[in-house]
Amino acid sequence: MPSLTIHAFIEFTAQELNVPVANLHEEVLYKAIPTWGSLNALIYLSRIHSETGVLLSSAELSNLHTLRDLYERIISKQHDAQ
Repeated sequence: MPSLTIHAFIEFTAQELNVPVANLHEEVLYKAIPTWGSLNALIYLSRIHSETGVLLSSAELSNLHTLRDLYERIISKQHDAQ
């Protein structure tokens, strides 16, 4: 994800969770995505880390709800690392 915009993040999420991008938007509850599960969550966190350099813990993930929440946490952690 060279330039992490909310739209790029939603496209990334759609690809990683194998769902049509048209089904996702900022306020989607990521745990309600049909392909979401504990194994996919770990893979997703790993892919976020490899693409953005941001390591999210499962504890952090459990406190977030929407794709926007996830996106904002990633952006916040990227800025903190600079």
